[in-house]
Amino acid sequence: MTGFSKELRVNKNHQKREKEQFGGYYGFSGRTSGMDAYVEKKLREEGLKENGISEWLSSTSARHMTDNLSKNNFKDHINLCVRGAYLDVVVWSHPDHKGNLGSSGEIRKRLQEIFVK
Repeated sequence: MTGFSKELRVNKNHQKREKEQFGGYYGFSGRTSGMDAYVEKKLREEGLKENGISEWLSSTSARHMTDNLSKNNFKDHINLCVRGAYLDVVVWSHPDHKGNLGSSGEIRKRLQEIFVK
Protein backbone atom coordinates (compact mmCIF):
# COMPACT_ATOMS: atom_id res chain seq x y z
CA MET A 1 0.00 0.00 0.00
CA THR A 2 1.48 3.29 -1.07
CA GLY A 3 0.04 6.48 -2.44
CA PHE A 4 3.45 7.92 -3.23
CA SER A 5 4.31 8.95 -6.78
CA LYS A 6 6.38 6.77 -9.09
CA GLU A 7 9.20 9.33 -8.86
CA LEU A 8 9.39 8.84 -5.11
CA ARG A 9 8.80 5.07 -5.18
CA VAL A 10 11.86 4.51 -7.42
CA ASN A 11 14.13 6.66 -5.23
CA LYS A 12 16.68 4.41 -3.47
CA ASN A 13 16.58 6.35 -0.18
CA HIS A 14 12.80 6.14 -0.11
CA GLN A 15 12.81 2.42 -0.97
CA LYS A 16 15.23 1.62 1.84
CA ARG A 17 13.46 3.72 4.46
CA GLU A 18 9.97 2.55 3.54
CA LYS A 19 11.00 -1.13 3.40
CA GLU A 20 12.63 -0.92 6.81
CA GLN A 21 9.82 1.28 8.16
CA PHE A 22 12.71 3.51 9.12
CA GLY A 23 10.64 5.50 11.59
CA GLY A 24 8.95 8.83 11.26
CA TYR A 25 5.97 8.70 8.95
CA TYR A 26 7.21 5.47 7.35
CA GLY A 27 6.56 3.54 10.57
CA PHE A 28 3.04 4.94 11.09
CA SER A 29 0.54 2.07 11.04
CA GLY A 30 -2.40 4.36 10.22
CA ARG A 31 -1.07 5.40 6.80
CA THR A 32 -3.44 5.45 3.85
CA SER A 33 -2.76 5.95 0.15
CA GLY A 34 -4.51 9.29 0.37
CA MET A 35 -2.30 10.43 3.25
CA ASP A 36 0.84 9.29 1.41
CA ALA A 37 -0.11 11.24 -1.71
CA TYR A 38 -1.09 14.33 0.24
CA VAL A 39 2.00 14.50 2.46
CA GLU A 40 4.23 14.03 -0.60
CA LYS A 41 2.37 16.81 -2.43
CA LYS A 42 2.77 19.19 0.52
CA LEU A 43 6.48 18.38 0.91
CA ARG A 44 7.03 19.08 -2.79
CA GLU A 45 5.23 22.40 -2.33
CA GLU A 46 7.75 23.14 0.45
CA GLY A 47 10.49 22.73 -2.17
CA LEU A 48 11.72 19.21 -1.46
CA LYS A 49 12.67 16.63 -4.07
CA GLU A 50 12.79 12.86 -3.57
CA ASN A 51 15.85 12.65 -1.29
CA GLY A 52 14.59 15.51 0.86
CA ILE A 53 11.12 13.99 1.06
CA SER A 54 12.48 10.62 2.18
CA GLU A 55 14.72 12.37 4.72
CA TRP A 56 11.81 14.32 6.19
CA LEU A 57 9.42 11.33 6.17
CA SER A 58 11.88 9.33 8.29
CA SER A 59 12.41 12.14 10.81
CA THR A 60 11.24 12.64 14.36
CA SER A 61 9.26 15.62 13.05
CA ALA A 62 7.31 13.26 10.79
CA ARG A 63 6.79 10.85 13.66
CA HIS A 64 5.41 13.67 15.80
CA MET A 65 3.09 14.57 12.92
CA THR A 66 1.59 11.09 13.16
CA ASP A 67 0.85 11.50 16.89
CA ASN A 68 -2.39 13.34 16.09
CA LEU A 69 -3.00 12.22 12.53
CA SER A 70 -6.48 10.87 11.85
CA LYS A 71 -8.03 9.52 8.69
CA ASN A 72 -10.95 11.93 8.97
CA ASN A 73 -9.18 15.29 8.95
CA PHE A 74 -5.54 14.79 8.06
CA LYS A 75 -5.00 17.61 5.54
CA ASP A 76 -5.04 20.53 7.98
CA HIS A 77 -2.75 18.66 10.36
CA ILE A 78 -0.27 17.78 7.60
CA ASN A 79 -0.34 21.37 6.30
CA LEU A 80 0.70 22.63 9.72
CA CYS A 81 3.35 19.99 10.36
CA VAL A 82 5.24 20.22 7.06
CA ARG A 83 5.69 23.99 7.18
CA GLY A 84 9.42 24.60 7.18
CA ALA A 85 10.29 21.05 6.09
CA TYR A 86 12.77 22.41 3.54
CA LEU A 87 14.69 24.25 6.26
CA ASP A 88 14.53 21.17 8.51
CA VAL A 89 16.21 19.05 5.83
CA VAL A 90 18.83 21.75 5.15
CA VAL A 91 19.65 21.94 8.86
CA TRP A 92 19.79 18.15 9.32
CA SER A 93 22.05 17.83 6.26
CA HIS A 94 24.49 20.52 7.43
CA PRO A 95 27.98 19.08 7.96
CA ASP A 96 28.10 20.44 11.54
CA HIS A 97 24.85 18.73 12.55
CA LYS A 98 25.31 16.32 15.45
CA GLY A 99 21.97 14.52 15.19
CA ASN A 100 20.22 16.17 18.11
CA LEU A 101 17.76 18.96 18.79
CA GLY A 102 20.37 21.27 20.32
CA SER A 103 22.51 21.02 17.22
CA SER A 104 19.48 21.74 15.03
CA GLY A 105 18.78 24.90 17.02
CA GLU A 106 22.37 26.12 16.81
CA ILE A 107 22.58 25.59 13.05
CA ARG A 108 19.15 27.14 12.46
CA LYS A 109 20.25 30.22 14.46
CA ARG A 110 23.51 30.54 12.50
CA LEU A 111 21.67 30.25 9.18
CA GLN A 112 19.12 32.87 10.24
CA GLU A 113 21.92 35.27 11.27
CA ILE A 114 23.45 34.90 7.81
CA PHE A 115 20.34 34.90 5.62
CA VAL A 116 17.45 36.52 7.48
CA LYS A 117 17.00 40.13 8.54
